[in-house]
Amino acid sequence: MISALPSGRELHPLGSYMTQEEVGLAEPASRPNVCHDALSEARRRVIAAGQWSANQLLGRRWPIGCVALEITQRCNLDCAACYLSEHSETVKDTPIEELFRRIDLIFEHYGPYTNVQVTGGDPTLRKRDELVAIVRRISEKCMRPALFTNGIRAKRELLGELAMAGLVDVAFHVDMTQARKGYESEVALNALHRTGARTATFRAVQHHRV
Repeated sequence: MISALPSGRELHPLGSYMTQEEVGLAEPASRPNVCHDALSEARRRVIAAGQWSANQLLGRRWPIGCVALEITQRCNLDCAACYLSEHSETVKDTPIEELFRRIDLIFEHYGPYTNVQVTGGDPTLRKRDELVAIVRRISEKCMRPALFTNGIRAKRELLGELAMAGLVDVAFHVDMTQARKGYESEVALNALHRTGARTATFRAVQHHRV
């Protein structure tokens, strides 16, 4: 059975596969000669794939949805569904100079206003001054740094300092695979979600920026 999407397009039935042409359209874009060309190239690729719409931001506002910048594999939780290996704690942190180089490469490839997710592991386990410097470097390149964290070490003081360095968004990972104390069921976690913790914390961050 094929169901229709709100736009009028149809979902493909189970068992249908992309054509070679469609596979080609989905391949990563090559590095542009000038970063500003990335936006027009993204728009061309979205149109060619038949996915352009009035609400499409990719290709109109940004050349890519987001770029993840992993700054550590260390974490202070042991989530059952984690994508990192059980040996990730033994992986050394990437030197900050190399992270700066990667941030510069992201800018050269995608240009300003690119959303850069600072992630891990848990990024708050980096040295505080290094984490602030990483966020500042992204912001100074006119890109949009976001912090992806489990929230354990994301205290108000730290978030305020990161906001002053240019942080524009915070996302918390909270689910039952983390075995958090005091939250023994999805119902308990839903109560936490309903408090609007993410919004409230981000408002606190924005307050520090004023």
